[in-house]
Amino acid sequence: MKKPEDVRYGATNIEKFADENPLTAGLLGRFMGRCADHVEALTSPGESILDCGVAEGTMTRFLTDRLPDRRVVAMEYEDEACAIFHRQFGDIPLLRGSIYDLPFPDGSVDVVTAFEVLEHLADPGKALEEMRRVARRRVVVTVPYEPFFRMGNIARGKYLKRLGNTPGHINHWTRSGLRRLVSSRIPSARVDRAFPWLMATGSVDH
Repeated sequence: MKKPEDVRYGATNIEKFADENPLTAGLLGRFMGRCADHVEALTSPGESILDCGVAEGTMTRFLTDRLPDRRVVAMEYEDEACAIFHRQFGDIPLLRGSIYDLPFPDGSVDVVTAFEVLEHLADPGKALEEMRRVARRRVVVTVPYEPFFRMGNIARGKYLKRLGNTPGHINHWTRSGLRRLVSSRIPSARVDRAFPWLMATGSVDH
């Protein structure tokens, strides 16, 4: 009997970061560097970053290592992912909580990030509203750039029965679609390509 597909966010994220395909690893490394550079440009030493939906924590670890003079706090909802995060990166502060109900006062964090999270959420707009509430200056999110992300999966022979759709991805955005979503919750927003991902940055005015 075929084993049911595991569509949990943490499980699919771990598989992605462990992929030994050199093309995948190269694209992922470039993407992570682009994210860290962007967050560095938006913050100053001593400022705070809340990284939401961190799964097993690979991206948060990378961000923390690249920006050791920033105060990075991670947050994750899934118990199993939290346990893996604690085992691997016990030196990074981690809170268990929902992106729909962030345990922070209004405007209390300089930059709030969610890397590859919105595509998994039933209500990404609500998540953006909550991130905006907590952020003092900026909100940064990334999502797969469709249809190119799915085309890349197909080219690698992945998820063929799903037409390249990664398990757990229930939302899909083009560049213009992501801009519409983010702008509807954070008026001052821009979307950049970080192929095969998209990066949206919203400026918050409390």
